[in-house]
Amino acid sequence: MEATETVLCSLLAVDLTDYCYRVCSRCQRVLPSDNNGLASSSFCNFCKSKEPKLLYRILMSIATDTSVKTVICFDRAATVLFGCSADEFFHFTKLNPLAASMVNQVFDGEMLRMTLTRPHNRNAQHMRVTSIVPLRSGFQPAIVTLTHICTKNASLGNCSTTNHTLRKGRAVVLDDPNEETQTALVADPNQEKSQKKGMILPFKPLTMTFHNVNYYVDMPKEMRSQGVPETRLQLLSNVSGVFSPGVLTALVGSSGAGKTTLMDVLAGRKTGGYTEGDIRISGHPNEQTFARISGYVEQNDIHSPQVTVEESLWFSASLCLPKEISKEQKKVGMDEFYLIWLRYG
Repeated sequence: MEATETVLCSLLAVDLTDYCYRVCSRCQRVLPSDNNGLASSSFCNFCKSKEPKLLYRILMSIATDTSVKTVICFDRAATVLFGCSADEFFHFTKLNPLAASMVNQVFDGEMLRMTLTRPHNRNAQHMRVTSIVPLRSGFQPAIVTLTHICTKNASLGNCSTTNHTLRKGRAVVLDDPNEETQTALVADPNQEKSQKKGMILPFKPLTMTFHNVNYYVDMPKEMRSQGVPETRLQLLSNVSGVFSPGVLTALVGSSGAGKTTLMDVLAGRKTGGYTEGDIRISGHPNEQTFARISGYVEQNDIHSPQVTVEESLWFSASLCLPKEISKEQKKVGMDEFYLIWLRYG
């Protein structure tokens, strides 16, 4: 029996360490091995075949809305994602070092729908990708874009040329070590002409994932004086999620739910308190240098000098107070505020 689940995820990283299994050529089940991990027989106990073959696998790190995990990909899924079998892709990256260094940038932030299975045995360390569907309409296999990169850079000696056929594809912003600026490389000549008409600001799309984030502050003295035994007050409890490039993500919740606190923690704006959990940027642990590559716009209520105090209060009340409160009740609250201000102001 196998456990199966379908997830929406973004691809973070691809492991280019080639590894293969000795399997049956008919049913592709792994052949029995000895204590050293070597195949001890070419005979398949399931289909009784005596025809073994080597099956290569690719490890990938993916991010869902709740966690970051490592999955294993074989030829069927590799053909969709890379445009070739796993062993052919390993051979391609060995012949083209630049392609090996650029594969993670090509896939960074790509949204996919994967069906994952995990056999119910003790040897299964990672879930297997049984099917994969790209969610972007202009998706093309990685080997198409990587082949074009190598073809463009062959004259500079960065990598060798290949004979793969290029297909019409999207533009990818790349870092060229031999140029001072970044260039948009495209597989479509007509698209390349249109790119020259405007200016492209260089940037690298990044994916932020966070898993089981907790945030604590010291317990206020007022609460300790009331007999609260805890020394810390928890403001965030096991919050997980993912922010993908090109995807508008809304963080919603009632007042005091912790929306601003979560954003401050993820942006590294919290200088006090205690933060726990795993926060990663494109698969790498978040560091203090994250502020150099990110921007954070905080909420700030600004009142126009052209309106009166009453108009400013009415505008704020209309935005902040619930719809269930009538205009008459809002007006009564404003009048009470005026009386308090006149009495104690």
